[in-house]
Amino acid sequence: MDQTPIIGVFWDFENVRPANIYTSAFNVQLALERALPNISIDITAYGNTYNLLPHHKLPLYDSAIRLVNIADTQPSAGDRFMMKDMFHFALVNMPPSYVILISGDADFCPTFTALHDLGYTTVLIFQPGRESKLLRNLSDHTFFWDDMCKGHLVSPISNDAILRLAQRIDRVRPFEPPAYLGKIGGVANAAF
Repeated sequence: MDQTPIIGVFWDFENVRPANIYTSAFNVQLALERALPNISIDITAYGNTYNLLPHHKLPLYDSAIRLVNIADTQPSAGDRFMMKDMFHFALVNMPPSYVILISGDADFCPTFTALHDLGYTTVLIFQPGRESKLLRNLSDHTFFWDDMCKGHLVSPISNDAILRLAQRIDRVRPFEPPAYLGKIGGVANAAF
């Protein structure tokens, strides 16, 4: 039985905030649905959402974007919470699931490396000039944030990246945990 791929989108709302929240929230969802039709997409935005006025939250809710409030004053508190949720998503949804990060923060480099090693496809959506070059290089696919806010996914690498991404979803890869996770009773230990 083939598993339907699931797309987990983790949006660092503190670092990548749309200029126009009304149209951008709808277009983020629309761009992903156009690029990956018939795929379950789960979008979560992380940040200090108490600063958002209620009429700014409504477009996010209407676009089925979950908001997670990170009220901690430490600068990397939101990043740590997002990383925990990324690994939780990975435990619940086996490959060929995709992890999409909307950020450019270099703090996510170890997380992207681990998820890639576990067989997940990692996608980075970033604002040009505000992304970590290492994070961009670690990602399987990269896209511009400004294009996504307009309802399009345009790859800075090539124009046919969307087609290749959709083709990769159609191929179901068997899950093979990396050797460093070891084996317990003949079954690979996938716990982190």
